[in-house]
Amino acid sequence: MPDPIENFNLVEGINLDDSSFSKQEILESQLIIRQYLSDRYLDLDFSELSSLNDIVIRPMSQVFLVLKSLIQQFSKTNTLLGALDLKSSASDKIVDAILSNFSTTRNQGNIATGRAKVLVPSNLTSIVISKSTILETTNGLQFSAVDNYVATTNPSKSTDLKIYKDANLSSSSFVLLPVIAIEPGTKYNIQEYTPFSVKNLSSSYFISANAFSPFSGGRDKETNDSIISRLIPAISARNLASPSSIKQTLIDKFPSISQISVHGVNSQLMTRNSNNIFGVKCGSYCDVYVKTDDFVKEQGVIKAAQKITTDASVFPNYQSVDFIGKYLVKLSIGDLPGFYSINRVTPLESDLGTFRIIKQTRGYKKQANDEINNNTIFSVDESCYSMYSDIEIVFDGGVSASSTMDIVVFAELIPYIKEIQTFVNTPGNQSALIDTLVKAAVPCYISTSEIKVRVKAATVSAEALQSRVINYINSIDPSIESVRLDGIISALKSNENVISVDTPILMTAKIISNTAVQQEQVVVSESVLKIDNRLDLGFTKDNIAFYCRGSGVPLTIIEI
Repeated sequence: MPDPIENFNLVEGINLDDSSFSKQEILESQLIIRQYLSDRYLDLDFSELSSLNDIVIRPMSQVFLVLKSLIQQFSKTNTLLGALDLKSSASDKIVDAILSNFSTTRNQGNIATGRAKVLVPSNLTSIVISKSTILETTNGLQFSAVDNYVATTNPSKSTDLKIYKDANLSSSSFVLLPVIAIEPGTKYNIQEYTPFSVKNLSSSYFISANAFSPFSGGRDKETNDSIISRLIPAISARNLASPSSIKQTLIDKFPSISQISVHGVNSQLMTRNSNNIFGVKCGSYCDVYVKTDDFVKEQGVIKAAQKITTDASVFPNYQSVDFIGKYLVKLSIGDLPGFYSINRVTPLESDLGTFRIIKQTRGYKKQANDEINNNTIFSVDESCYSMYSDIEIVFDGGVSASSTMDIVVFAELIPYIKEIQTFVNTPGNQSALIDTLVKAAVPCYISTSEIKVRVKAATVSAEALQSRVINYINSIDPSIESVRLDGIISALKSNENVISVDTPILMTAKIISNTAVQQEQVVVSESVLKIDNRLDLGFTKDNIAFYCRGSGVPLTIIEI
């Protein structure tokens, strides 16, 4: 069988196999070519028994069929309706050409970022790390340094990195190196402690390296299915004036947004517009809730904590005996934008232990440190899950005598909240009449009881089936549908090696309230997880997002 004709230099993205032509098609094409040439070259013999039939008619008929097939395939997908019908098989380049007619482009994916903990000899006081430095995981994923850096024990510039003493290893110090994946993709969202080998860094400077915290931001190139599904709404106006145009504008600018809801004057969730002497709702305010990742990420920020003393002028709110001698750290705007919750506080210079958190107090600021981000907010509740939410954390630092301590505060969050807010508020994008506040969608964590699945022996792993359940749950928009038991079973049985799934399966939804004092709302079901509106807790089904992770779906396979 001959190889498929690659593109034929005519229509990019369309390949075909000329062996698929039937005998009847070949005969009909020969007849067309023979008739055409006979009419124009009367003195030449193009009959079936002639030599010209063998050297001209037969080869040209094949070319004719190839061209005809290319045109037919192109015609199937070169229109909006055709692309919608054949979006899975349509050529990427043809679909991209159609999209350009509607000012819509394909998302090429996002690049994951994070910080690598690079161990270096303890006697080093300074080291230069170039952008050419490559960190590689054991499965071949490569990351490069974000920029050229100077790491030193006493940084003098804001761009310098600090060399920290490693409390665990007296023979080594470490540098927290910002790194970026070499290409887009979700596979680059690696987990904390993932080990790296390092290239283009002298062996005399390097001991070992690993991921300091989970990497985030990586997203795959958009498929035809995905981009065509948003093609029709993309035709709407691109501005920040109406709910539909706000949605489309932000999705176009931030393709990582998988779920978005817009709440204006008539929304039950809007409270900023009633802060007047009459308590009457008015216009000019809009809250936008977004889901920008299928998974909640843990992200850390380095901060300096202060030991709490009896000096009331410095620590006016922490003069109780429960707080004196403990440590206080404040997270400001920009540290962890849109954070859901504080997970842990750890010493920076040691991987040992997690400090006990004694108290957390959420606060807010009406504006950030720049003139662009200055939305009006009237309460802590209204700031929750936005970039304007800050927090004070009191923790037990142990027996340390130091008045200050370098620590890492880890929080759960989704990315791009600050970036989206800044875009919305940038002159030229900002609506002249609307104060638009961007928030992370209210998190609803989904888990299940143990799922027992009977499968054909040695055919599929528990991890692979577990991923199907997780992907099913994380793909659901709560404003449209609920998590259903039959949906979980269908996701599992979509694998041909699954024989049966044991029931009952208990599904649990835990919603973390959109309020200053966070509360949990728990919903349990063996059939359908129905989320009720709780305005007192700041959520309805329209502004929550489902999140599910591996630990929440214990799954056991039984091989048959």
